[in-house]
Amino acid sequence: MMYPEHEQPMVQLYPNPAANSITISGVTAITRVAAYNAQGQLMTVVPVTHQVTYSMNVTNWPKGLYFIHVETESGTATLKMVKL
Repeated sequence: MMYPEHEQPMVQLYPNPAANSITISGVTAITRVAAYNAQGQLMTVVPVTHQVTYSMNVTNWPKGLYFIHVETESGTATLKMVKL
């Protein structure tokens, strides 16, 4: 199912919860990934060169809840992730 640009694209994040790394995959190409902690502080921003799947190392992040903002060619999605 294709989503209009004003709706969230189909994006998955796994494993969740994660200890070392996460993989983000979408139906359309990912162009940018930004991660925020539960307090809203920016952890990292990564420009992605139009990949459908992207892996991110989270080993050094403190344990807790994070919001992963994923921009794709078809829109944006924000996913929750728990760091173990």
